[in-house]
Amino acid sequence: MPQDRSKGLAGLHPLTWIAVIVLFVLRLPHLAGPLDDPHSWRQADTVGYSYAFARHGIDLLHPQVSWLGGHGTLIFEFPLTEAIAALLDRAFGLSPLWDRVVSLIFFALSAVWFHRIVREIADALVAELALVVYLIAPLAMFFSRAANVDFAAQALAHGFLYHAIRSARGGGLKSGAIAALCGALAAMIKGPYLLPVLPPLGLVLFAAGSLGAVAIAVGACAVSVAAFALWRAQVNAIIRALGATPVPVSAALCVVETQRSSNAEPFMLDGVWVGTPAALPDLVARPGLLDCETIQLTASMLDERLPRT
Repeated sequence: MPQDRSKGLAGLHPLTWIAVIVLFVLRLPHLAGPLDDPHSWRQADTVGYSYAFARHGIDLLHPQVSWLGGHGTLIFEFPLTEAIAALLDRAFGLSPLWDRVVSLIFFALSAVWFHRIVREIADALVAELALVVYLIAPLAMFFSRAANVDFAAQALAHGFLYHAIRSARGGGLKSGAIAALCGALAAMIKGPYLLPVLPPLGLVLFAAGSLGAVAIAVGACAVSVAAFALWRAQVNAIIRALGATPVPVSAALCVVETQRSSNAEPFMLDGVWVGTPAALPDLVARPGLLDCETIQLTASMLDERLPRT
């Protein structure tokens, strides 16, 4: 039987608990407000998924987000976090707050499993120090309260590793089943997050004394790989059905304040269009992938709102 380390967070030293609570409280004021950098564009995609689910219904196999062309259905990661956030959007109103709350919850879950992983291989003091370092890491301070899917994938990868270790050490089918579920979801949300946990799991499997226990852990790995393959097949099927093609994007630099005349001719510099606000509507109005009405509306908006001098 595996060594009993079941106390988990309940056995934390009071000072560690104070540090954990403070580090989470520090994140709370940053849950509100507009989306901010870094990666605000990716956060906008995440919130777009959630809003579409909240407005039109949750369909995990056909998510929608308002980017990359006119078609509604676009698909890449398995939209688990967006679906959860959509339920909160429906209950309390559309807001990026709920995507951030979901991200913070998954971050907390990732911290719980991280502590348990370290506790499997080290004593309580080392595990508590590792937990505090994990919570205070600079990237974690920002992205744990940002609207993104990364900490959901990381939490599930941690859950996969912890329960796979437990199953390899005699935890039985229950641990193996939880590892398989976590691994499958992590693989479909963001598969690369599983890659760093495979080497330590391999060492545990190598040192395990029971072939049956190892087989359960290996089975959980196989389920994760199968889930990734099935999800990628769904993604490719959706893309083929939509006939989606890459959208060419050209760079344009509009110089608003300049000593150059507003009538100066625009020019190209290393593939980048450079010109004044007066010339920008003509650039936007050129034939392209958008329909004529959208082009004219965009050109008119730019012509109206951008200064000409």
